[in-house]
Amino acid sequence: MNIGILAHVDAGKTTITEQMLHICGVTKEVGRVDNGNATTDAMALEKARGITIRQTTVTMKYKDKVINLLDTPGHVDFIAEVERSLSVLDVAILAISAREGVQTQTKVIFNALRKMNIPTMIMVNKVDRMGVDLSGVIDEIRNELSASIYMVNDVDGAGTRDVVMRTISSAAYQANVENVAMLDEEIFELACSDESALSDGQPNMLHDAAVTYFIHGSLYPVFFGAALMGVGVEVMLDFIAKLPEPVNEDDLSAVVFKIDRDSCGYRRCFVRIFGGTLVLRESYPVEEEDGSFKILKMDALHGIKPYRRDVAKAGEVV
Repeated sequence: MNIGILAHVDAGKTTITEQMLHICGVTKEVGRVDNGNATTDAMALEKARGITIRQTTVTMKYKDKVINLLDTPGHVDFIAEVERSLSVLDVAILAISAREGVQTQTKVIFNALRKMNIPTMIMVNKVDRMGVDLSGVIDEIRNELSASIYMVNDVDGAGTRDVVMRTISSAAYQANVENVAMLDEEIFELACSDESALSDGQPNMLHDAAVTYFIHGSLYPVFFGAALMGVGVEVMLDFIAKLPEPVNEDDLSAVVFKIDRDSCGYRRCFVRIFGGTLVLRESYPVEEEDGSFKILKMDALHGIKPYRRDVAKAGEVV
């Protein structure tokens, strides 16, 4: 599954990435932007300015879910790099700082995701920051992004270093029921007659319906977290691990979402495969252009390290 993390600058997006890498066993310690050792901030300019400019792809595995993670730029100067990556995403994570709330660039990115109908979950990060107003941030999300949200977790001790996770309140659960019921007739009827049926037994009807509408791009799961402290990130990974895999096409279909140069100066393309297979040393036509390209070398990622591939299949990034 191909996931992108997007955000306004300084929302903690790279720290979320670093926590995910650490939880999944890719790294032994959590890198930090301010220490200059973040795994996905490799460029000198990124290290100097503490922001992510070029998207970086890393691969990890959580439980049985293989995740190709794009740590995409969020800085306004580099929005073109963000837009190029959106077409290859199965799911987006939109990070919002609990201290600063919804910013102008947050709305720009969210509107682009909604226009492309990309399933988007929202991580309200930095809930440990002094002076945060979580209910105010949720109101901003409802008023400036979308009212169709689904609260997944909550926290105690917001605004302190002692912040810990907890389950959502009864009021938040009721709001979840109402938001899903507005999209689903069966949930609406149960909510009116026997609301306990929504959460009794396995699977959880309300959660399953929420996942369905999330995948359709009409409902937005919201998580609270403090990525620097490791709070809330694993809950988000649990949610991702239970998502169904995207349906791939039978015929060959692939998108080049990034082009740069390797250490020897050769052109290097990053490709998301939507259908069919790519084979090393084979040539493939380029849509809307006269000509073709030949694959001279093909690598995939295991964590952050490339390894040689002869064949790559639908759903993979090479």
